[in-house]
Amino acid sequence: MQIKTTLRFHLTPVRMAKIKNSGNSRCWQVCGERGTILHCWWDCKLVQPLWKSVWWFLRKLDIVLPEYPAIPLLGIYPEDIPTCKKDTCSTMFIAALFIIARSWKEPRLNSLRS
Repeated sequence: MQIKTTLRFHLTPVRMAKIKNSGNSRCWQVCGERGTILHCWWDCKLVQPLWKSVWWFLRKLDIVLPEYPAIPLLGIYPEDIPTCKKDTCSTMFIAALFIIARSWKEPRLNSLRS
């Protein structure tokens, strides 16, 4: 529920460009890539260090998952992952998504680095 609300509430640059009938669909961060939902929440080079640290922390907890965006963004886990590990991962992923959402329209994701 929280992930769906977060993903729907924060409109991507591509979606905002369609709403405002403007041609600027570039990422609000400095990277300048096309601001799709996948780019803003996963692919942006300023968001990648956060996701790398999340995956690193999960490996430290002996939770090994493939680094696919469907896992943190949609909650689709491999079938062989136990429920207790899914709960831990979901908590980590929701926290990471809220960190990204908190810094959504800042010129740079300074708060992600801290």
